[in-house]
Amino acid sequence: AGADIRYEAHLLKAKAAMAYDNYNLAFNEVALIAQVNSEMGAEAKYIAAYIQYLRGNYKQCEEIVFQLSDQVPSYENWVAKGFILLADNYVMMNNLFQARATLQSIIDNYEGAEITDIAKSKLDKITMTEQMATQQKKETKEEDVLFEQQDIDYDKLFEEEKINE
Repeated sequence: AGADIRYEAHLLKAKAAMAYDNYNLAFNEVALIAQVNSEMGAEAKYIAAYIQYLRGNYKQCEEIVFQLSDQVPSYENWVAKGFILLADNYVMMNNLFQARATLQSIIDNYEGAEITDIAKSKLDKITMTEQMATQQKKETKEEDVLFEQQDIDYDKLFEEEKINE
């Protein structure tokens, strides 16, 4: 019981540090309990992954989320939140295919409405972003084609105008 109180104190201190954007302190606090196989340990792993994400350390974020998903016993809520974070991580790494697959997996396999709604929303945003990018490429191609069809005498364009004196 004494260890649980210490772990909870570290977790609370980490959350307070996060509220003040003190990610170094928060990371140090969660590192003290991330290896504990409990729900607090799972939450600590999630916070550690989130801090790595915020720092732009996407590979480390991914590794921590996979550690979270491999933890026994498993805490489904934290694993699902970790996979949402992992999808955001993949978006930042320009791996939209993997982000899409991760979110779809949550939608298909997780039963909590709040988290599946978040996954659906993020998946919709990815789809919309992809559609906009496809539309922009199409418009750019059309502009290129229109530009190429212009009969422009470039030599004449750059001739100096003769001024009548």
